[in-house]
Amino acid sequence: MRVFIYIFATHLFAGFVWILFYVGEHAEK
Repeated sequence: MRVFIYIFATHLFAGFVWILFYVGEHAEK
């Protein structure tokens, strides 16, 4: 159970960072 929560949190954080990077890339241009 703890492992599942850890994996979910990691993917959620990675997705959040990816979105910020994606938006930042297009905001520059």
